[in-house]
Amino acid sequence: MKGILFKPQLIPLVLSGRKTMTRRVVKPQPMSIVENKSVPYNGSAEFLLTKLKCPYGIPGDKSYVRETHYRFGHWRKNGFTKAGKQKYNFIADGEDVLFNCPKEWIRIKKNEKGWFKRPSIFMPRWASRLTLEIVSVRVERLQEITEEDARKEGAVGEHCDGLKVTSYRWWFERLWDSINKDYPWSSNPWVFVYEWEVKDVAR
Repeated sequence: MKGILFKPQLIPLVLSGRKTMTRRVVKPQPMSIVENKSVPYNGSAEFLLTKLKCPYGIPGDKSYVRETHYRFGHWRKNGFTKAGKQKYNFIADGEDVLFNCPKEWIRIKKNEKGWFKRPSIFMPRWASRLTLEIVSVRVERLQEITEEDARKEGAVGEHCDGLKVTSYRWWFERLWDSINKDYPWSSNPWVFVYEWEVKDVAR
């Protein structure tokens, strides 16, 4: 089972059932050869899907959600960088995991023992509280997203960053550009479109 990452602000949308779809950039972007030159692929999405390996699987496969969390532990010195700066490894003391940690418990200094904030990339499978089962997957251009699909992406219908939302697609475009700096909305990249059902919510 593979892990899938979401930005912290999207986790509540997954938990509430508002977000049931995600788009992930196809890497590398598909290319074609035209007149002995490599150009962006502009053919059939259905054909393209048969040639690509879906990184999170196919319908029926499951993924566990990796998210920012807190672990109780300490830091151990682990050599030096090329620049001579001290390196550390985080050592967890026990298998306790928190997703909402009281501020007064959180530690920052590496010479202390306590609860430390851990990035989602470091979440092991056993610590995950969310398991998703893929119900559909397809490939399309980013800007082909519909209003209904933008709603499934978790789009809100009222306000976003203090601005009144004019459409779900409008909201999603701004969310996308805040996350995907290398593949902005304007570049209209090919993306995998995954839709899922939540199969397990633990903790």
